[in-house]
Formats: sequence, C-alpha cells, structure tokens
Amino acid sequence: MDGLNLARILHTVLSVLFFLGVAYYAYSRKTKRSYRDYAQSVIDDPDTPASDDGKTENKDESR
Repeated sequence: MDGLNLARILHTVLSVLFFLGVAYYAYSRKTKRSYRDYAQSVIDDPDTPASDDGKTENKDESR
C-alpha cells in the first residue's frame, strides 16, 4: 500500500465520520427546540404587504 492509497482511505474515513457527526448534531434532542422555534416563526410571519405609510394592510377586514 503506497502513500496515495493511504491518503485516499484516510480522507474517505474522515469524510464519513464528519458527515455522521453533522447528522448526529442535526438530529440531536438539544437542537430540536430551536428548529421547532425557527419553523414556527415562518408560520407566524404575516404575509400581508406593507402599505405606503408603513402599516400592514389586511384585505380580509376591508370587506
């Protein structure tokens, strides 16, 4: 086994370990609450555009 093959093997093993570490962090219980909060903030964001005076318009109330 020459040095180039050893380098390729080490690179592959380290890449897989890095990927597994990132996947573990992403799905860990510690980050679950912050991901849930980020997702809820998108849902809570009002979709109404701002008018010229800076106030939001609600088309449902004008009927």
